[in-house]
Formats: sequence, structure tokens, C-alpha cells
Amino acid sequence: MKILHVFPFYSISGGGGTTWLIDQLSIAQSKAGHEVTVITTDYMFDQNNLNNKNNYNVVALKSYFNFFGIYFSPELFRFCNKSLRDYDIIHLHLFRSIQNSIICYYANKFKIPYVIDAHGSLPRHFKVKYLKKYFFDILLGKDILKNSKAFIAENELSYKEYIDYGVDDDKIAIVRPPFPVKEYVDLPRKGLFKSKHNLEKKSIILFFGRIHWIKGIDILVKSFNLIQLRRDDIHLVIMGEDDGFKAKVVEIIKNLKITHKVLFTGYLSGNEKLSCIIDSSVVVQTSRYEQGAGAPLEAVLCNVPIIVSDNSGAAMDVKRLNAGYIVNFNDHEQLSDTIEYVVDNQDEAVIKTKFGAERIRQDLSIEKNIIEYDKVYKSCID
Repeated sequence: MKILHVFPFYSISGGGGTTWLIDQLSIAQSKAGHEVTVITTDYMFDQNNLNNKNNYNVVALKSYFNFFGIYFSPELFRFCNKSLRDYDIIHLHLFRSIQNSIICYYANKFKIPYVIDAHGSLPRHFKVKYLKKYFFDILLGKDILKNSKAFIAENELSYKEYIDYGVDDDKIAIVRPPFPVKEYVDLPRKGLFKSKHNLEKKSIILFFGRIHWIKGIDILVKSFNLIQLRRDDIHLVIMGEDDGFKAKVVEIIKNLKITHKVLFTGYLSGNEKLSCIIDSSVVVQTSRYEQGAGAPLEAVLCNVPIIVSDNSGAAMDVKRLNAGYIVNFNDHEQLSDTIEYVVDNQDEAVIKTKFGAERIRQDLSIEKNIIEYDKVYKSCID
């Protein structure tokens, strides 16, 4: 099967979990015998951050108007005219993009089926982008949705978003995002990260992901402050690339006068990232919106306890897998108490974590879940 994955930018450090998922999926599909291509733009493109072992092809086209979030690539017209009809299936990893509208036009022209995997991009719930999404939907979005052969939902939240948007139930397939579980078997030795940053006597509370407003890092910082007023043996570590919100987080930290108790590591990958995770006492995710629990489940596979807020798909995943602790969104007192409980009861928390890790290995391995993607593709082609 010839598969084309479509996403406007391709950098794990800047593009986050969706880029990571496409990379892992493409590697697995290639190993399974499929011919896989990812088409993207040169915006934030970073080949060095991908695990590509030359077993799938990446086409990065020159893009314009990136500042406005448009990522327009004139070369895409030539690619579509020349190469699009060679593919059996097109997998769109986003809903709204100029790139998608061009590809969908040619897909309909050449009768190539495509599926939409929205990754949380469907709702218009945040006012900053509401109008832009609204006008896109009127001009282009409805046709993109109407002609899609199938929709991939990551969990029940994603499924409900499609239903609320008017997608037919029989077009939606729930496919849980897979994990390369074998990569978490041979972990680095504990203590390396703590030793490097002189944190041997501290319990680390960790956030990792994009430093963006939507991730709710400000909520975590304020909850951490409540704990540090009671004890001095904890340290907050924020691991990830700045996505426009770091300055605000730094301002909050300075105002609380806890700069000496917070470490920003920047983007880490490979063993550096794993060392940071395994040296942590707990990983916390308090996102204002989150499609799924990708980052926290990585921590679970490292046997590190997790806490997520109850307002998003992340909580659904954690609850389904019984993999961690769930708190009320934006409840600083409850979050601080739960963090402190996990830090003080590591044995109990790790038992829960190991149970969740086993569930992930059983249910969410790439080897198992790649079959579910194949089923969706084949139903569209048939």
C-alpha cells in the first residue's frame, strides 16, 4: 500500500506529539511493507529530531506566510499534479490547513481516498483562533469533511468532537495512538539527570511538552508554590521547547520568588529526555485542552507516576488504563495535595504506575495498533 501522511510542519521539538506519532507510525508502516511518504513544509523542519532510518520518504516544500499560520506551498500544486495519483490512501493529520485544501481538491479529482485524523484540531473552542477557524470552515472545511472517507478518533473525546461537528457515526473509527513500547525497556541509569543539575536531594516534579498557554503550566507553577511553602525538598522541572508562553511562566515564577526552585531544560530527546523522566517523582499534566495522554503515558512506561487534570481526553486515557491520578482542573489546592501525596507515597504510586505500564504494553503497542490503521485504510480503498 502506498500511504501519504500530510502535516504542515515536521519537527518533534516544535510540532510536538503529532509529529512524533507520524514519525513512529511511518517507521512501523514501512517495516510492515508499505511505501510511506510524509509531505510537509520547511517551516520548523528538523530532520535531526526524527527517528527516520531512511525507510520512509519526507518531502519538505518551501512555504510562505508562516507567520500567519498559513504555510502556503506553491510547489504543492506540482506535487499533486505529478505524484498524488500514485498513492492508495492519504492520511491528513490535521483538519484546517491550506495544505489540506489543495491536497483534498486533487484527491477528489483523481479519486484518491483520504482520512482525517484531527488530533484535537476540530473544535473552535478558543477565542484567539475562533474567527479564523469559522471562516475556514465556511469556505473550505465543509467540503473537506464531506469528502473524507473516514475519520480517526484517538479516544472517546475525539469521537464526540466529530459527532458534535456533524460527522456520521459510521465514518468514525477509534484508533488509540500507539507507543513504541520496546524503546522503554532499556532505560538509562537513575541519578544521571539529578547529578548533572545538583538535585540529588530533591524530589522532582516534572512537566514535559510544548511551553504553550494551552498546556496550563501556569496552573502547575502556582500549585507547586503552595507545596514549596510547606517543604524545601522539591524542585520543579519544565522540559520542552518554548511555544510562545515561556516569558509568561518566567514572570509568574519571578513574582512568586521561586526562580531558584524551577529548572527549564529546553527541548531534550533520547537518553537525555529519558534520564530527566526517570529521575522525577511525578509527571504532571494540567492542560486546558488535551486530546490524549501522550506525554504522561511515556512517563508511565518509565515507571514514573503521573497526575492529569479531569477536563480533557488525557484523563479519559489515564482512567481507562488505570495508569495514574486524576485531579480537578485548575484546583490548585487539590493538585498540590495530590503531588505531595505521590511524592510521599512513592511505593504505592509506582505500583499503580507499573499496572498502567503493563496495560499500555498490552493494548497500545505499535505492532498491535498499526493493524487498526490498516483496517481503516482498506475500508476506504474498498
